[in-house]
Amino acid sequence: MLTEKEAEFVVKDVTNPVELDEFVESGDRIHHDRYAQQSHELPNEAAEASSRALIRVVPLAYGALLGGLADHVLLGLCVGLMLSLAFDLNMGGKSMARALSRGLCLVVARAGRLLAQIIGRLGLAAPAVLNTLRCRGG
Repeated sequence: MLTEKEAEFVVKDVTNPVELDEFVESGDRIHHDRYAQQSHELPNEAAEASSRALIRVVPLAYGALLGGLADHVLLGLCVGLMLSLAFDLNMGGKSMARALSRGLCLVVARAGRLLAQIIGRLGLAAPAVLNTLRCRGG
């Protein structure tokens, strides 16, 4: 058993706050400035681009899944493609479909005028619409 004097010393020792600085050397401390400060947020451009990609891809995926459930994957993909195209056209200047249609429109207009010239050289009457084909899209 402990005597009263020894018990008093033990109680005093336990009740005193322990300072960790006494036991840890200053060189062992973690330096927070050694690590890169990273943010979990995307820059605005990356966030916008990823959201546009999701808007285009998710309807296709759901169309394929629903088509697979109905045993008509091709039909589901077609419906998903139409929905994805509708969402893409609502993006305005960021729309991929509008950008592709501008290029396609120029090709169709040039092909129509070329066809009208070929028909005219053969001595046939070419439809007037073929000569006047122009791209009106912006």
